[in-house]
Order: sequence, then C-alpha cells, then structure tokens
Amino acid sequence: MRSRYKFNEFSDHLYFMTWTILGKQKIFLDSIYCEIIIDSFKFYKNKKELKIFFYVIMDHHIHITASHPKDIRSIIQNMKGFTAHEIINRLKSENKVEILKILKFLKKQYKTESTYQVWQEGSYPKVISSLKMLRQKIEYIHLNHVKRGFVKEPDDWYYSSARNFAGKTNPFEVDELEL
Repeated sequence: MRSRYKFNEFSDHLYFMTWTILGKQKIFLDSIYCEIIIDSFKFYKNKKELKIFFYVIMDHHIHITASHPKDIRSIIQNMKGFTAHEIINRLKSENKVEILKILKFLKKQYKTESTYQVWQEGSYPKVISSLKMLRQKIEYIHLNHVKRGFVKEPDDWYYSSARNFAGKTNPFEVDELEL
C-alpha cells in the first residue's frame, strides 16, 4: 500500500520524515550501520545540496528534518537506495544471516530488481507548515530516545542532533535553520 504522505512539487520546503527498517530490525544498535547513515548525510549535504537541520538515528528507524532547493523527493529516494545497498553489503560481510533472511522474506514481491528490501516504502514526508509544528517535531526528534528509555538526557544519544545544540562532540554537523 502506498503512503498518503507525499513530497510537494514545490522546492525548498522543510520536511519532517521517518525512515523505518523493514520488519523493524534493530540494526542501528550497531554503530557500523549508523555510520552508513552519517556518511550518507555528509555526502548528500556536501555534494547534493541537501540541508539537514535535525535528526535522530534510533534502533530501527530514523527521523530527519531536511530541505532541498530543487528535488528533495529524488534526493531522499536516491539516499535510501544507496544506504540500503551499503547496509546489505555490510550485513553480508558480517554474516548477519538471520536479518538478511527477514529482509528477503518481507521484501515486496513486485520489487524484482533486488533480493532484499531494507527500508519500508515511503519516507512519510510532512511539510513543516508553522513554527509551532517545527518546535513539536524538534522536541519529538530530540526526545525520541529518552522516551524509549535509551538515555536520560537528549544529548546523551550520540546519533542525535541534540548533541549539536548542547555543544557536544557529534558525528554530523547539522545545517543552521534560518527562520
């Protein structure tokens, strides 16, 4: 079933998105897989004009607030495809047979170009339409791991932009949002 959430045809909107691993496999508990996402963030920020303002990499999903001046839909689609390929290669090299079996079993049948499916379909993009909505999404992103009981404070989670705003060492420099 296709998502009812879609990217607008207009450029340069600020979007809140969620990407979830198929079957909610908790692969991001291993930092090797988080680094695949961080490296992808860096590449798309530096080479493809993607602006990333807030993010968190959880155990089986990612929340991100981002924008692109031209075609965020294509950028995100490409980014998810690239990270899926890298994740599969890493799972294979680490002989993570059980996870690979699940990603193969849960893959949509019409996806005939690949053996595995890493991401659930869609990014569930929501246009940030007000300052109130932006604040709510930032709070959601920065408290997600606290509410799940992974850490006590938002900036204790290494793979979260909360660390950027607390002035702590972080894996990715987010863009500054001009309001």
